[in-house]
This record gives sequence, structure tokens and C-alpha cells, in this order.
Amino acid sequence: MRARKLEFGICGLDITYPRDRLGKLFQRPDACRVEPVAAFQLAYQGFPWERAVGYRDSDVTLEGRRYPGGETYPSWREIEEMITAMPAGTKLSYHLNETQDWKYVSWLLTGDERMERLISFLCENDRFKARHIQINVSARGVDPTLFSVGEGTLSSETVVKLAARYPETIFLLSVFERDGVTSWPWVRQTLDLSRGARAASATHARTLQNLAAFFDDSGGLGIQPTEVPEIPVGYPRGVGQPIGFTGGIVAENVKSWLSRYEERAQEAECWCISDAQSGFRVEHSRSKPIDAEKLEDMVKRIYEYGAETGDRTLQDLREEAQKKLETLDESELLEFVTNSTEKQDSLTFSASMGYGDSAVLAPGAALEDSAGSGPTSRGGSRQEFQRDLDQVEAKFRSTLGTEGLTRQRWMMLLMKAGCASQDAKALLKDYEDSHSISALWCVFEDVSFSVWIFLDPTDPVL
Repeated sequence: MRARKLEFGICGLDITYPRDRLGKLFQRPDACRVEPVAAFQLAYQGFPWERAVGYRDSDVTLEGRRYPGGETYPSWREIEEMITAMPAGTKLSYHLNETQDWKYVSWLLTGDERMERLISFLCENDRFKARHIQINVSARGVDPTLFSVGEGTLSSETVVKLAARYPETIFLLSVFERDGVTSWPWVRQTLDLSRGARAASATHARTLQNLAAFFDDSGGLGIQPTEVPEIPVGYPRGVGQPIGFTGGIVAENVKSWLSRYEERAQEAECWCISDAQSGFRVEHSRSKPIDAEKLEDMVKRIYEYGAETGDRTLQDLREEAQKKLETLDESELLEFVTNSTEKQDSLTFSASMGYGDSAVLAPGAALEDSAGSGPTSRGGSRQEFQRDLDQVEAKFRSTLGTEGLTRQRWMMLLMKAGCASQDAKALLKDYEDSHSISALWCVFEDVSFSVWIFLDPTDPVL
């Protein structure tokens, strides 16, 4: 079975790991398909606008911290400093926990406006931009009635609303069973409710694809499972839904567990998310500092796994893309796109028409640099961008067919209105060189804009 993308969270980052080594740690090799995610634990820090004692910028000592050396729970300022030290574009994750003074999970599940503000900050702030938000309903102190079927309907609706509002962020819902309490029925209820939220904007009612179950019975304690959990009946299958597994990962077993987790995910045609936390700390304890050598050894092996299990190298992919570019005419390329969207669950549809920060894809900025004051350099509001994007979608639905469009998850179609053929090819080459991707290109005359099909080397679609 073709290997798919995999995201791996380095969880519980804090000030005990040298900041000047973060750049190298999160620099993924070109041939590796695993994407590292910098994951931060939130439990005691307060809010960015209301910081807890010991976590305020004005605090000159670590007095008031959960652990005396600043382990596991960094302040908001420290989180920002760590992000700044990482390579641009590093994926970020935030794990919501529960403490006596800061009930992040309970407040979120009950619709507290402070949590809506926090989620908005994490998802929309350019510096903190969340790839994942993990809702640890398994955290001690969370009232189980908040995530029970029936009584927990309000909390499910709250999570669905947030996921629908922030489609670029994956919301991870912890699945656990402890002391007679299980969260799976609530997770399934949330997934099922999300179909109604999606139905308003899609032809077929499907689960929101930025909701994912995350299986970890250890509750972050690093206890190695005896086997990989079965994916329960009711979990979305065959649509490329993300799903997460973790527990007890250390450097010595990380490749083995990732292989087993991915095998389980692929049984349902899902793609996999995993993470590690205590496995790279001194004495495997979250109260102890990060062991830099253990962490770097683990990440090295993760990158090795990503390279060893990849389908093809970046160079292989570029050569295939160039061959396709030289041989396909427009009708053949259209057939290729249609066939790919029918057979691949790891494709996505996005478009940018030059609205800078409002664009769905960051490439808008790169295109503007190359094109100067060309057609894509116009300004516009998010609402104007969305209006044009809706028109683009309508045209592509008629061109590719509704089912073809809705099944895309990792194919990026980037449109440049009114772009001449040679200009498009030049811009494409510039973008390819600067972003280490490969691409195919053609022009659909009937819709009057160029179509560039970007092939992600971590998740090939050919």
C-alpha cells in the first residue's frame, strides 16, 4: 500500500532544551515524508492576555511554575521565542489540559468565551498558527458528563463549530478508557454531528476532515500499549481522515510503532498523526528536563523512517513531473486530474488569486514577488477573495465533476487569472525552485486561468 503523509509531534517542548538547537531539530530532510510538529502543553500558563503568576513576562524567577526548572509548561513568551528559533513554516500544536485554576478543557467544552478567544488566537495569530489543537478530555479533573453521549451534545456542538470555523487546524480528540469512563462514544458523536456542519457547504454530507480521534490510554504518561487499538466502527473510512495513535514511544522503538500505527491507519484509508513526550525526558518524567541527546536521537530515527518508507525521492518525483509536463496535452491532463481525484484520498483543493495574507495558500506572496504588479498583485478583502474562490470552485465543479473536486485533499490547484503561457511557466519554475516541489502545468482556455498541479514529495499523487 502506498505510504502517505505522517505528522509527528515533539510534545512538551520547554526551556530545558537549548533554543539554538531547535532550528536543526525541526529541519526535515528533503527525502523524508514525516513532518515534525512542535507541540506545547497548556495547563498552568493562563491566557496570552491574562498570564498566570510565574508565567508573566515581568516575572524574574521561575517561582510559581508547576516544575521548578520550567519543565513541560513554558510561558507564552518562551513559546514565542522557541517558535522564532525554528525553521519558518514549522507546524505547531497546542495540547489543552485541566488544572484547578486553568480549566482549559472544561471551559472549552462548555463554550466559555475565553476559550473561543484563545482558540481564535492560536488559529489566527501569524506567529502561533496552530496546525493541531488537542483537546485532552482524558485530563484529570474533567467532569465525564461533559463528554458523555446525550449530556455531552453541547460540547460536541462547540467542538464542531470551532473545527468548521478553523478548517486549516486539525482538532485532535483524545480517545481513552479509564476507571469505567470512555470517551469514544462522545468522539463519535462529535464526528457524526460534524456532517451536518459540512453539509451546508458540500454536495455530500461528510465528516469534517480536520477532526481526528487520538488514541492514548496512557494519558501522556508514556506507557507503551500492548497492541495498536482497533479503529472503532463509525470512524470515517475511505476518505483520508486523519487519525492519531501514541503511547510509550522512545528512540529505540519509534520506527516499529510508527510502522504499526500507519498500518492500522491505512486499513481505514486514513493518514496518521503520532507524538512522543516523556520518552525523551530524564527518567521519562514530565517533571524532569528534556534529555537533548535522547530527543535528537529520536528525531533522527523518525527522519530515517520517513526516508526509508517514502515511495520515491524528490528527484524521482521531479523527473516524473517533467515527463508528464512534456507529454500530456490538455485533454490528457484533465483525464489525469479526474482519475487522480477518484483514486487518491490524499488530495486537497485550494486556490489563491493574489489577495496576499487573505489567500488560502501562502504561495500568493511568492507569486507577487515574481510577477511584480501583474494580475495577482491586486488587493482585496477576505470576503472578496472568498467570493472569487466560490466562482473558481463552481467552474472546477463543472470541469472536473463534483465528486472529483470534493475528494481532493493534497492536490493544490493554483490559479492566476489572465496569465500568459510563458509567464505562467516562468512563475511555476521560480516557485518550484524556491519551495522544493514538483509541478505540472496546463491552461484551461474555457475558464481563462492557468492550472498548476503541485506534487508534494511527501505525499505523491502520481
